[in-house]
Amino acid sequence: MMTFPRPEKYTIRPESKRAVVNGYDCLNLASHNYLGLLEDEEILEDACKSLRKYGVGSCGPRGIYGTMDVYLDLEDR
Repeated sequence: MMTFPRPEKYTIRPESKRAVVNGYDCLNLASHNYLGLLEDEEILEDACKSLRKYGVGSCGPRGIYGTMDVYLDLEDR
């Protein structure tokens, strides 16, 4: 008779760096949040401010988006 392994039981908290696998608390490296930055309210607020001010895009060259204050700030540093 052929037997199959039992499937692993796991739970993942929404947007969490931790996962529970077969009762063990594990670091969730399958997430883009394995550092837990989404759980920090200050980081989340700053990210939202940046998105509202600059928007999103797949690239950021001046020729396409123009010169923004972040370019000038980086050059000054």
